[in-house]
Amino acid sequence: MRTCRKFAHFDPLTGEVPYWPYPELGDSVGRARRLLSKCSHEEIHHLASVANDVITEYFALALHLEVSRLLTEGREDFLDVDAQGWILGIDPERVAELDFPRPENTSEADALQADSTVWPDVFGETPSVQVLSRCLAALALAHVGDAIHRLHYQYDFEKLEYVHQQAKKLQPYDYIVSGQAALAAMAAVDRAERLLEGRGVLEAADEHPKPVTPPASTEGAIAEEQMSSARPADGAERRIEHARHMAAQSLRNRNASREAVLAEWDRDRALQGLSRAKAGLRLSQWLARQDLEFFEPRTVAAWIAVHEKSLEGRR
Repeated sequence: MRTCRKFAHFDPLTGEVPYWPYPELGDSVGRARRLLSKCSHEEIHHLASVANDVITEYFALALHLEVSRLLTEGREDFLDVDAQGWILGIDPERVAELDFPRPENTSEADALQADSTVWPDVFGETPSVQVLSRCLAALALAHVGDAIHRLHYQYDFEKLEYVHQQAKKLQPYDYIVSGQAALAAMAAVDRAERLLEGRGVLEAADEHPKPVTPPASTEGAIAEEQMSSARPADGAERRIEHARHMAAQSLRNRNASREAVLAEWDRDRALQGLSRAKAGLRLSQWLARQDLEFFEPRTVAAWIAVHEKSLEGRR
C-alpha cells in the first residue's frame, strides 16, 4: 500500500470527492461511508492499517510458499540469491513466468478476504463478517485517496512535499493509475456489501450492526466459510484458493517460527533498538540456525510490525 493509505490527502469521513474524470468515485465513497457510519476517524485509520498489515502478510506468505515450492522441485534458477548464499526471493526477471498470487495479478480486496490465516495474528481471533466488511470499506476509501492523490497532488521539489493542485496537468499514466484506484475502490465496496447481504445483515446507516460470530471450525473450514460468497470464477481467484489452501496446511510450522522469532525479539533489547528491517534480517539469520522453518527477512520484519502494534494496543 502507498503512503496515502494514511489518508494524508483525503479525509475518509468528510473529504470532498472530485466528479471528473471518474464520477464513480463519489458513489464508492458514499457506500463505504455508509458501512463505516458508526466509526470514528481513528477507527477508520485503524481499519485501513489492519487491512494493510493483512494484505502485506498475505503476499509475503504467498511468496514464501512459492520459494519453498521452487526449492523442493530443485528450480533454484528462479531464485534471487546474494553473494553469501542467502535467498532474497524470486528473480525479478523471471517472476512473470510463475503462477502465484502477487500484487500484479491479485487485487488487494481478494488478498484481504482470502487470507484467513493472517487474521488471528492481527485481531487475536477470526474476524466477524462485520469486521471484514468494514476493513474492505476502509480499503475502498484508501483506494479513493490514492486516486485523488494521483489526480490532484504534485510533488514540489522546493518544499519537498506533495502539494494540492486544483487543475493539475494530467499525464497518461496519471489517468491509468487513478483509474485503477477507482476500479479497486468499487471492487472493495462491492465485496463488503456482498458479504453482509449474503448473510442478511446489511443495515441502514442509523442502525446498530447485528452481531455475527463465525462457527467454531477447523482452519480449513474457516477459510472455506469466509470465501463462500466469492467462489473462484476466474484464474486469479483460483490462484487465491490454491494459495489459501496451501497456507492453511503450512500454518502450524509458520506459527512455530513466528512465535520463536517474536519471543527472541521480546527477550533481546538490542534487537528492539534496531529498525524493523535490520531486526528482520538478524532474526531471519537466527531462524536459519534453529530447527524451525526458515522465513525471509521481509516476512520477519512484517511479524515484528504487527507484534509492536499489538503491544501498543495493550498499553
